[in-house]
Amino acid sequence: MKKTTVLLASCIIGAGILFTGCSGKQQNESNVHSRNNVSSQENKIKQETTDSKDATFLVDKVVFEDEIISLNCKEITANNITFEATNKSKYDVEWLQLDISLDGTQLSLYADSSSDQNIKAGETREIVQVGDIDIPEHNKMSLSGDIFIDGSSKGTIDVCDVDLGGNENTYSTLEKEKLVYDDENVAVYFNSIDINQMNFCIENKMGNAITVGFWGDEDLKIDGSVYGSSVATINSHSSGIYIGYLYSSSNDNIQIMDFQKFDGIMKIKNQKNQDIACK
Repeated sequence: MKKTTVLLASCIIGAGILFTGCSGKQQNESNVHSRNNVSSQENKIKQETTDSKDATFLVDKVVFEDEIISLNCKEITANNITFEATNKSKYDVEWLQLDISLDGTQLSLYADSSSDQNIKAGETREIVQVGDIDIPEHNKMSLSGDIFIDGSSKGTIDVCDVDLGGNENTYSTLEKEKLVYDDENVAVYFNSIDINQMNFCIENKMGNAITVGFWGDEDLKIDGSVYGSSVATINSHSSGIYIGYLYSSSNDNIQIMDFQKFDGIMKIKNQKNQDIACK
């Protein structure tokens, strides 16, 4: 490892931004025979109406498995993803944390029930992730997350581009304002600073999930004041929104209504908390 992957940022209103650093599936069916052929394929759509938002994409495929847990993606609809989770261990999973990407876009999904993050020892159960998916059918899924047992992470999820068997459906609504850094590993778009948070879109071009954020001393200055921020995980081969919630040792009530300049070092690590090496 040659050195820490760091993105250096400088933003001045009116003068631009400088970043330096390292790195609905549709098929016309003319007769009953062709419909039967389509339904026999593994990548099948159960469509109640012609509207894709009323469709269910049946996947039924194991998308992650280790010595603790197995996750089978059962189906995707316009507003939820259903997994069948099996806890293979003799310990209760207290919290199953998941970040999910479909065809290169990391979605904002949450557990349908708080119990969906808890899986008893030896238990097999369905868990549901809810959010605005819009089009059910997709080709690739990337996952990241942690498996918490007895108050700490005992397993890491990092899955790249599992083939779901459907057609690719990409999203064009992900906010990407000003491109401020781009190399073979990552692209960074600065969107905004608003009250007590910074908003970026991060494109992770690598085959592993990354953690991004401003978490070191003096890593982020806004109009000369020093801040830190929360961090976020961006899945492999995915673009996702990173909202960095700001904090300050000298200011308990952050209210940034406007700014002239920020300078920062955005750090990038892999899921094992290792700095990503520069070339």
